[in-house]
Amino acid sequence: MAAGLALAVVLGPAGCGGDDEGGAGDDGAATEEPEAVPGVEPGAEDDVVGRPAVRDELLAMMEQDQTERTEGGGSVASDRERTERLQAIVAGHGWPTLSLVGKEGATAAWVIAQHSDFDVALQQEFLDLMRAAGDDVDASEVAYLEDRVAVNNGEPQRYGTQARCVPGGGVEPATPLVDEAAVDDLRAEAGMAPLADYYTEFEEGCVMDDSMAPEA
Repeated sequence: MAAGLALAVVLGPAGCGGDDEGGAGDDGAATEEPEAVPGVEPGAEDDVVGRPAVRDELLAMMEQDQTERTEGGGSVASDRERTERLQAIVAGHGWPTLSLVGKEGATAAWVIAQHSDFDVALQQEFLDLMRAAGDDVDASEVAYLEDRVAVNNGEPQRYGTQARCVPGGGVEPATPLVDEAAVDDLRAEAGMAPLADYYTEFEEGCVMDDSMAPEA
């Protein structure tokens, strides 16, 4: 995940894994061409990433998302519009993985999924797709989305990624941890820093209104 992302409510920084190159089907087996998505030309410039046109659209959507959040112009309606577009992309191409849209494009898809809080069942579907993609997605982004879905369901979280600022200073998890003793091991497996370090960085961005989150 790229630094500098402004992610709403309970979110903070994370690292990204993977590279921009690659593609599925290295064994040479024939694969079925994905369904066309309106406004996206499948197969364009396949020598760059699997679906560069999809990547570019996702990046534009993420830029709009971030501009709205940093300038205070975001809305559920805007999030819903981007989520519906992501659904169409997924229907035509599958989940936007590292090999399909590159690291930045995959992160953009994840950001949109993170901000689909208005439909937690759909967030869970996105999470399931990311899990099924295995090493073709960033493990830390899967961890963030897993925690996000858990918190939206009022359930304990595994990685402690969803935190909130405490009025007067400090940070606390948005919901309890599944296993506090094991959280740093779980975070390490996902390529994330220890929870104490994460919360220290998170606290630096805290504001007086604890409904806001620091930049990520």
